[in-house]
Amino acid sequence: MNPFFGAADVVITNITLVLVVFSGGPHTAPRLEKAVQIVQSERPAIVFLTGMEFTLADESGQVPAEHFKTVVPAIELTTDQSSTTLASCWHVAARIRSLYSDKPVRVLAVTSNYHAPRARWLFEAFLPRNCTVTWHTSDDITRANWRATERHRRLIRGEVISWFYCGPIGLMIRPAWMLLALAGFLALVLARKRGRRVRARETAPSSPP
Repeated sequence: MNPFFGAADVVITNITLVLVVFSGGPHTAPRLEKAVQIVQSERPAIVFLTGMEFTLADESGQVPAEHFKTVVPAIELTTDQSSTTLASCWHVAARIRSLYSDKPVRVLAVTSNYHAPRARWLFEAFLPRNCTVTWHTSDDITRANWRATERHRRLIRGEVISWFYCGPIGLMIRPAWMLLALAGFLALVLARKRGRRVRARETAPSSPP
């Protein structure tokens, strides 16, 4: 018997591995290719394909989820009809919470490089504390080619616009971050008021002796 083997080692060996793949319109296929590579090397307990694109036929008439199942037939697979990143994050996090609330979970999340920051901001806020997340990305848009096509420019604009509502939502899910943001905002307001008072005193005419 190994005298150094204890409870901590048991927890580590009982971690459940979960793979989550976000759909992404024209970039759903490269994300799936990345997911296949991960499945073949990591062998997760379950794969979540989240987003309606996985269940709809693509330009070639192939349904991505069905094709994925033929490539890795031994893996448990689940899909959903989420139409936004927010819905995907909420749905998958709720499913993970209901399935694995009593055990540690390691989540492998797959999406495109340009989508990963926003997906991470939302998804990790929704996940329960028994989860750790590792992100894998397909390099679909780079600094060199993001202006190359109208489709790329539209995707980047969409990401920027989406942060206007996803940013505050992510803050609201994180109470400590929300309090920190409010404290920073109040500090900024007070600093501006203090600056205005100082400038007012400096510009006020001095009273005659």
